Amino acid sequence: MSKQLPAEEELEVHHKAGYLEDVDREDEAPEPEFDGAEGDLPEDAEDVEIEIPEAEEG
Repeated sequence: MSKQLPAEEELEVHHKAGYLEDVDREDEAPEPEFDGAEGDLPEDAEDVEIEIPEAEEG
């Protein structure tokens, strides 16, 4: 016979298991596709125009 846990204990066990899974995933994180070190833009980058207001003299 398997022991039936009260609802609170069952949630706590699932929460702890999920936390451990997340920690394991961080250890196996894939390398970033774009690190910006060489000044290259990722292929899906969009051109963005930035307007700089001129400073008023005086």
